Amino acid sequence: MPLLYNEDIGASVMAVKKPATTSSSALDLSMSSLPQLDWSKQFVECAVKCYASLLSFSAKRLRADAEFVQGLADCHDASDLFKRQSEFVQTSWTDYSGEFSKALELPSAFGIAKTGAD
Repeated sequence: MPLLYNEDIGASVMAVKKPATTSSSALDLSMSSLPQLDWSKQFVECAVKCYASLLSFSAKRLRADAEFVQGLADCHDASDLFKRQSEFVQTSWTDYSGEFSKALELPSAFGIAKTGAD
């Protein structure tokens, strides 16, 4: 945009160019021209549900991790240690795979279609 010098003020100001023509249809903002709010609502609800699920799962896993470490302190021998560690890994695997499966199904619960080849 060209700069104009305003002698009355003694400062440079930006010139604002206006469109040559303004039609009423160009400025008409009917509801059909606005984004679909239903889709936005579904997206936000899905995101909130995802984050809530993630936080809940994280809290569950952190408790399990703390209990595991406490349990290691209570081990009496190597076989007890191995048993507790094996149980922890198996439980962790089951929890993470179950949470991942739930996360994959969450968008479809809100009517958000999957993309890609099935």
